[in-house]
Amino acid sequence: MFEIYLSNKSLKTLRKLEDEIRGRRKDLLLTLKTSPLPIKEYDIKKISGAEDVYRIRLSTYRIIYKIK
Repeated sequence: MFEIYLSNKSLKTLRKLEDEIRGRRKDLLLTLKTSPLPIKEYDIKKISGAEDVYRIRLSTYRIIYKIK
């Protein structure tokens, strides 16, 4: 099991999302908690030039995260 830390800015932005995106976001965070690279379930790309940094596309939003 992995831990997820969100910045204050991320939390504020996530609270403002529409209901549909909010439910999908919750599912995504729960999935990331068990598997940091759920490639089959989401559109994940490694960010070039950065070590262990990835982005997930969720509708028109992009979630950038780092695996430690």
